[in-house]
Amino acid sequence: MINESPIVTETRKVRCLISKKFGDDIERYLNYLMNQQVQPSEEKKYSVKDIRQKYPKAYSKWDKTEDKLLIDKFAEGKSLKELAMMFQRQPGAIRSRLKKLDIIHE
Repeated sequence: MINESPIVTETRKVRCLISKKFGDDIERYLNYLMNQQVQPSEEKKYSVKDIRQKYPKAYSKWDKTEDKLLIDKFAEGKSLKELAMMFQRQPGAIRSRLKKLDIIHE
């Protein structure tokens, strides 16, 4: 006997349950799916407004002047934390921008 992956096993179980409930009536199954109420996911764990209290330029577009200054300051040896405070952006945003500019490779 060939061992199935867990996803194949679960897929078979789900197909069996659907078949028991709807048989071959695909229209009834599709109507059932279309009428399901989608439950909203959890509230966001953050808000841009809250983040901007600490980092005023969070989620703002970067311009060419900022890019050049970021490259220069990074080359001078400034840390991500120092750059974050200087550019008023989150450290993760600084890291992401340096990656996008092909300055760092992680």
